[in-house]
Parts: sequence; C-alpha cells; structure tokens
Amino acid sequence: MKLKAIRQEARFRLDDEVRPYFWKDEWLDAAINEAEREACIRARLIEDNSSNVTSIDIVTTEKRYELSPLIIDVLAIEMASRPGCNIAGWTLTESELVLDNYPSSSDTLLLTVVRLPLSDMCDDNAQPEIRDHHHEKLIDWVEYRAYMVQDADSFNPVKAQEYEAAFERSFGRRPDAGVQRKQRKKTGRVVRMNPF
Repeated sequence: MKLKAIRQEARFRLDDEVRPYFWKDEWLDAAINEAEREACIRARLIEDNSSNVTSIDIVTTEKRYELSPLIIDVLAIEMASRPGCNIAGWTLTESELVLDNYPSSSDTLLLTVVRLPLSDMCDDNAQPEIRDHHHEKLIDWVEYRAYMVQDADSFNPVKAQEYEAAFERSFGRRPDAGVQRKQRKKTGRVVRMNPF
C-alpha cells in the first residue's frame, strides 16, 4: 500500500472521511511513520546488507566506530577485502561497534544489520519498506495513537488499548532496554555433538 492508501484506510477506520478532517494529513502521516518504526523495533522486520548504513571504513588506530542511529542490531560483519568471510571479535554498545583489537590494516567493514526505515514517508506515493502484508496492520498503531490524544472528541483509552493489543499481536511486544542490550550481546556459536 502507498502512504495515501494507508492514510485513507486510517481515516475510514477513524470515521474521519468528511472535511474538515479531525486528523490532519500531517498527523496521520507522522503516526504511520511511527508505526513502521515501531513494527521494525518489535519484529526486526528489515534486514539489510547493501544500504549506505551498512559499511564502515576502519583504520589501524581506532577500535570504536559510530553506528547509524537507524541500526537496531548487527547480525554479521565481513571485511571488504575478504568477502564471504565473517569476522569475530566485536561487540555492540547502544551506538557504537567496538572491535576487540585494532585493525591490522585500513579496510571497510560490510555489515548485515537489522534496522529502521531509511527515511520517513512524505510523498503520497511512498511505500513502507516493510513487506506489503504488514502495511494494513500499521493502522492499528495509528488508531491507538489517535484514541490516546487528550481531546474530548477523540480520547478513548479503552479503544486505544484494543488497538495497541492488535498491533502487539501483529508485531510483538516492544523489547525493553535490557532485552535490547542482551540482543546486541554476541557470543560465539557452540556446536554440540551427540556421540551416540
């Protein structure tokens, strides 16, 4: 679905199809963009290894490298000079990639990441980056946000809770900071073999 179609469906569900609209287009668009980001955080929907946020130039004198704020998690890293060979010996902080050792030569790290959308949708013809079958489910978040606005005509915490629960059924609960930190912590893989 394109942004315009998602907005129109949200208006239909919110019973706001007659001008002057109660919900401005800008408010609905912001809520739709927030819904896509929220879905990506909860369900880790966008895996990427080819956009401009997935490469980092490294030098021999530095171990810490800033990550794009769009990156939720780093799944794998390889060196541009050795494609196809994943490297080990790194950790993630909230905002940085930290190598265990100083690089032996300057190179580029190629990351496979889970991330947020690269940009907000602004144009009516823009589409969410997440897969099509998730688009309509974003409207549950829009309805949740709409019914939480402190206004005599819109505030309805019972309906808001229903739509938040529907969004959660589609995309899961939002992980708290502790869970996100544990997800970033990478450990070596252990292969166990049953000798029998």
